[in-house]
Amino acid sequence: MPAALTDFFAIAALVVFGNTFGVKSDDISVASTFLLSIVGFIILTNICKPVNKYSLRVIIG
Repeated sequence: MPAALTDFFAIAALVVFGNTFGVKSDDISVASTFLLSIVGFIILTNICKPVNKYSLRVIIG
């Protein structure tokens, strides 16, 4: 699945979860930021396969 769709569905699910269980919007926005960064790094590591010295520098750096 493309990264943008993964981000969209993950954040949409997070917003629905937050609205269902009464989570404050500030908490949802912080969790969305963390979720975007985690999904971004997962997609980056999938793009950089096979991992060599250069791609490992890109992931870490």
